[in-house]
Amino acid sequence: MTTDLLVIVLNIALLVGLWWLWFVGYRDYLVDRTRQDLFRLRDRLFDRAAAGEIGFDVEAYKVTRATLNGMIHYAHELSVLRVLLTALIAPGAKTNMKYARLFIAHMRQVKATLTPAQKVLIDTAFEDMHKVTLRHLRNGSLVLRALALMVKLASVCVRPVIRGLPLAARLTGYMAGYIRKGLSSLSDRIDADANLMATSASTRPSRLTTFPA
Repeated sequence: MTTDLLVIVLNIALLVGLWWLWFVGYRDYLVDRTRQDLFRLRDRLFDRAAAGEIGFDVEAYKVTRATLNGMIHYAHELSVLRVLLTALIAPGAKTNMKYARLFIAHMRQVKATLTPAQKVLIDTAFEDMHKVTLRHLRNGSLVLRALALMVKLASVCVRPVIRGLPLAARLTGYMAGYIRKGLSSLSDRIDADANLMATSASTRPSRLTTFPA
């Protein structure tokens, strides 16, 4: 009886320890690493502006910097579950979607005034930020990590077969394009949420420019 009780206690302690490692220890590390990566991206953007590649007063620069600032503050709340809840059932979901559309349209408008080199600079900053945030979502979700592993294994096994089947290759291409489109839409939504957080102190919620960092 004493031995059985000891085994139960040890198993409970092990489960609690594993829970703490994943939901506290690892999550804190993940947030710190994501924030550090975002800080580096923001510093790199600032250095490029300081070098004269884009003006500090250019709207595209200010919006990009605002979004990075919001993402840095938003990192501890960034998770797959929260993103899904915000997108689907959160009370402010419709308002946030409207803001996301405004944000995307505004970025298109301000980037149209940039030189080709400046446009590449801004696009690269957003692409790098998307890589950091999507990696954060993947690494913070056991389900996504398992799916990523399964997709990788499937691609290795199936790719040689697909190459010999034009129709299968075409369908795979369509699926890959659909996934890329979905990830792009998700990234735009996350960008808009981060920018909204950065401008939340404004008396005009629809304003897309940033307060100084």
